[in-house]
Amino acid sequence: MCEFHWQGNSNRCGTPNGYMIVDVDGDNVRWHFKPTGHDLNYQFKIYKPGEFSSQAEYIVANVWDWDNAYKINWYEDGILKGSMEQFSDIDQDFIDSGKVKVYRTDHLFRARPSSTAKKIKIEVTNRFGETYTETIEL
Repeated sequence: MCEFHWQGNSNRCGTPNGYMIVDVDGDNVRWHFKPTGHDLNYQFKIYKPGEFSSQAEYIVANVWDWDNAYKINWYEDGILKGSMEQFSDIDQDFIDSGKVKVYRTDHLFRARPSSTAKKIKIEVTNRFGETYTETIEL
């Protein structure tokens, strides 16, 4: 990522300030995004319903190191509901920053929880089989 895209504490696509860690062992190459000021496990952000203005009825996950090999699943009250739906939009934190809103990102995912949902877990598995999870209460 290029530093000219940073707007305060995050990139215009919603990615927090950070850097890539690349491990090379012969032909084996692995990488991880490391957000500054956060643990390495902080690989995505969840917006609850009502927090992402264009997706008011959805839970939205911004998975900043996403690529096509990732799997992004969601659970409602402990039950696997399937893959989250990918969409393109402007990140809500970037909208809230008051900056010019012209940059859309493709690493946003959404799911519509039921009206009775109490707990949502998002499970992100990267191309290396590493899984990151976050759970939120509704």
